[in-house]
Amino acid sequence: EHTLTRHQKLDLIIRIADAVQAAHDRGIIHRDLKPANILIDNTSGHPVILDFGLATLAGALLADDDQQITGLSGTPNYMSPEQFLGTAGEFGAGQSIDVYALGVIAFEILAGHSPYRFPEDSSWLDKRRVVLEEPPLPLAAEPELEGAVRKAIRKNPGDRYFTASGFAKALTRIQHELTSPEDRDQPSWKPAIGAIVPSTDWVLEQMLGEGGIGQVWLARHPVLGEQRVFKFCEDGEKVRSLKREASLFRLLKE
Repeated sequence: EHTLTRHQKLDLIIRIADAVQAAHDRGIIHRDLKPANILIDNTSGHPVILDFGLATLAGALLADDDQQITGLSGTPNYMSPEQFLGTAGEFGAGQSIDVYALGVIAFEILAGHSPYRFPEDSSWLDKRRVVLEEPPLPLAAEPELEGAVRKAIRKNPGDRYFTASGFAKALTRIQHELTSPEDRDQPSWKPAIGAIVPSTDWVLEQMLGEGGIGQVWLARHPVLGEQRVFKFCEDGEKVRSLKREASLFRLLKE
């Protein structure tokens, strides 16, 4: 066991959020995210989400006649207010449940304790009252980081990030802004065969070419078996050019 730097903690949270988003993209809501259900691969350092026993398809959460789905389920310390209220299917097809749990997990990773002070030997009802009525404890971090984590655990699901990837993107931006000189001195990542793309599970298989923008690589997802093309740029102007290209592509699609 070793102590993680804040940069490493943020990287871990981002990877967990990306893994949750991968499930959401396939219409699966976990509904019981907690540290005990997250395994870290010792080789790659990537998180693996376990125990989908309470998971449901996103659309099924809207079924009014299914009390098993819209009823109360989960682990109290990580349950969202809408889970305690039994209204989990009324917003965002249930993704807000997992976003909230991600926020609690992120708070615990960064602060070392829960965002709520639950009484010792507190009952389910005690925890319900705390989550529904009391404000979360301060994270004692920079305003940007504090605000991002608190947004993920807001009591109203409509005030949270709409997606796990939205939370991950916000933390990625903050991580870059808060990078310490020690972290900057570490060797920068470079694409290579077998290398894992940072903050993802994608493994590089083959360099397809190199052009004006940068290197183009083919990668494969070890779990999904799917392939994806990545572009890597080191020059700042090339990065901005690539972003303009991506924006233009989105506009043409629309």
